[in-house]
This record gives sequence, C-alpha cells and structure tokens, in this order.
Amino acid sequence: MVQFKPRKADVQTNIEEVRSIVSDQVEHADLVIFPEASLSGYFLEGGVAEAALGVERLCELLGPPPADGPDVVLGFYERWRRRLYNSVAYLTPENGVWKARNVHRKMFLATYGVFDEARFVEPGTELRAFDTRFGRFGMLICEEMWHSLPATILALGGAELVVVVSASPARDFGPSGGGRPANLERWEQLAPGAAIEHGLFVVVAQLVGSEGGKLFPGGSFAVSPDGQILARGPLLEEGVTIAALDASSIDRARVRSPLLADLEQMLPHLQRSLEESRTSGPAPEREEALEADDTVRVAAAPPSLGGRGGSANTGETRLHDAGVLDLDLGLVDRTLVEFIREEVRRRRGFERVVVHIGASQGQICHHPTLEMNPSSFKLRANAPAGRKRFPIRKAPRPLFLSQGFAGFVAPAAFAHEGVPDVDLLVVWPASVLEAPFQDFLIGAALQSALCEHGVIDVQKAGAACIHARADVVVRRQFE
Repeated sequence: MVQFKPRKADVQTNIEEVRSIVSDQVEHADLVIFPEASLSGYFLEGGVAEAALGVERLCELLGPPPADGPDVVLGFYERWRRRLYNSVAYLTPENGVWKARNVHRKMFLATYGVFDEARFVEPGTELRAFDTRFGRFGMLICEEMWHSLPATILALGGAELVVVVSASPARDFGPSGGGRPANLERWEQLAPGAAIEHGLFVVVAQLVGSEGGKLFPGGSFAVSPDGQILARGPLLEEGVTIAALDASSIDRARVRSPLLADLEQMLPHLQRSLEESRTSGPAPEREEALEADDTVRVAAAPPSLGGRGGSANTGETRLHDAGVLDLDLGLVDRTLVEFIREEVRRRRGFERVVVHIGASQGQICHHPTLEMNPSSFKLRANAPAGRKRFPIRKAPRPLFLSQGFAGFVAPAAFAHEGVPDVDLLVVWPASVLEAPFQDFLIGAALQSALCEHGVIDVQKAGAACIHARADVVVRRQFE
C-alpha cells in the first residue's frame, strides 16, 4: 500500500514517481497499490479533462516494467470512449510491457459536502471480479466501499481480495476518533465488516497530502478475513506499508463463519425479492372524502416510523450536549501543522509565516482600505487619531487580499512597532474544519502547535499582521 502525495495536475511527474516506487518494491511486493487519483490529485474539477488519459496511454507512459516486477493497482482519471471517468486500473507486466488486466470505473460518485465528482466525470456501470496471476480480485473506489452491495457482488463473483483505492479528506476531529479523524475510524469499521461477512481480504490505499484546503490524512490498512488489521499506514505521511496475506486464512474464516455460503444459497430468493422491490409501484390509490359531495383520489402515504411512545431518543438532545464541541486537540495540532507545512513551506517555499484564524467582530478594529501604486503597497486603516499607518513593503508581484483581511487589523497590530518581516500572511477561516463554533479552541491549539513545532514563532511574529514582506498575502481562503 502506497500512501502517495501526487503533484497536483502534473501527470508526467507523478508517473515518474510511480515508476520509481514500483522499481523499489520489486524485491518486497507482489502487488503495489496506489490510491485514487494518484496521477493528478483528486480535487481537479474542470482540470480533469486535461489530466485524463486512456489506459493504453497510461501503460505507454509507465514505460517498460522492471524485471520480475510486481503487479500494480493505480487510481487515475480516465478518458474512455470520449467520456471522463474516475477509474482504477490493474496492471501486470507481460512481455516487457504493462498490460491492463482490468479497469474499474467508479459508479458511486461523491457529490455532496466538499465533493463534486458528478459535475466532472461520468459514473461507471459495471462491476466484476477478475483473475490475476495471484488469485481472483475485485476493485472498488472510495465511496463504493461505503455501500454494502458492491463488495457483496465481488465476493459472489469469487473475489478473495478486494482492493479499495481512496481519497478521503480528514473530517471530524472529535475526541472519540482514537487519535485519528473520525472518517478513518469509519473506514476501519467498513472494511473489517466486509472482510468478516464474505471471508476475504480487504486492502484500502489512501491518498495523503493537501489539495485546495483539504487534507488527506493517509491511514491505509489491510484486513484479514477474520476482520483483524494486518498492517496500517502512517497518519499524515507518505510511505509504503507491507501487508502479508496468507490465503489459507480464507478457508479458516469461511469454515468458522460460513456467511458467504449462506448468501449463495439464498441468492435466488434475494434476487426475486430485489426485482419485486424494484417493480412494485406505489400503494393503491384510495378515496378520501373532503366534503359531502367532493372526493379526490390520492396515493396512500406510506406508513412512517413511529409508535405510541414518546420521542426520548430522537437525537435532539445532542443540541444541548456541550460535548459536541469537544476536540481532540492533539489531533488538531498535528493536522493543522502538517497542513501549513504542506501548503505553505513545501509547496510554496515560504519559511516565515503568520497565520490568523477566523477573527470575530470583537477582534476587528476597523476595516482597512488598500492603496496601490507602482512603487509600493500601503494598508491604510481608519484607526483612531494618533495611530500610524503601517506599510506593506513593496512586493514584486500584485498583492491579493482575502475577504477576511479586515480580521488582521487588531489592536495589537496597531500598537506594535519594529516587528520582524514575515514571508506570508494567511487568513484561515475556522470553517476549514466544518465547525465555525470551534474557532476559539482551534485557534488556541494552532498557536501552541506552531510555537512548539517551529513552523512560525508566534511570540516573535504574532503581531506582524500588517507588516509583511510577501509575494502573495492570501490568494484565496484555505477552504
């Protein structure tokens, strides 16, 4: 399992990195699995059309496989029959070239929350297990694993290993996640559940790194047919994780828990019930008297869940539970520090950075206006009499300010003089963690984290909000 951090939209560079990793694993692995959208990054939106390529072209770009090379599973955006897909290919070395044994096109396109796949790619329409030189496998892409039926279909098709490639952004940083984002905890419920139910191996390869303000946390893992975690990749880091799969454990698991055999026995009846559920129409119409001489025909409403009891367990009590505000501050610390290092230092080369998180109105002194002329940029704040203007030093390229720039104009900034220069000014809305009401907690955790880990020196540069030497202050908010 390769936790891969692709260069966004740079297909050629990513292919070269894939080639290098595969060559490094010749003596260590039979199968090397890369995550979803490894050749380009996941959040491409309209850029999918430029990054997509056919599987034949992919095999050409990968060049000749290494001698005694492993098979490869690789997620990528595919152009097929003049349409675009989020796909995963199973490649095997054969006669000095890569051959595609199977290509699966994602059927369940995530189009909610931060996801918008259905706007840019088509859904696939086929799902099947296939033979490889190491056994019979099946492949799924991210959300498909969150539905029970796809893994069931692969198991009924004879798959003994289900490979899942995923790009799952970190979400929910509450204290119940075991030191990881809660979406990773959910993954480690889904995969063992499918493994136990069908008596097969499940391997999940996760993307890592940041894209467009979203952080992929990694956390790849492999599960045995009895639901045990065989290996787990690191959190928030690139890396290769080896898992050894013992085929005999499939036999032991299916003898101990013959759920797949039971499913195969009942399958004809389930198929009939499935067809009936698809073809049965709405409930018969009934007549409902409105007045003495007037009737209308209406469809009978299906019964709703309910009963004679009260609604003590409706879940609304969570609205009054202060525990919903809790955060795993250690996880927030680690996640935000990694995000800043990735976006600001590694990707853009800045070293001295001031980060400001979601100012409230109480922190804003006055809205600033920006004066621009060929020789310099100046920030004019409508401050009370006696307070000076603080210049933003000449920048070699145009200066862009985010909507939240007014939040930088805090009393401490006006009162402070002789602040050391910084390279980048970042406004970071609390909504990046989908919980604006947690702003104050996140801010405290981030400030502590940045001081400790040396991403910035908050004590030294924290008030340098208005006094920056920057090519770009904020091109867009990080969300």
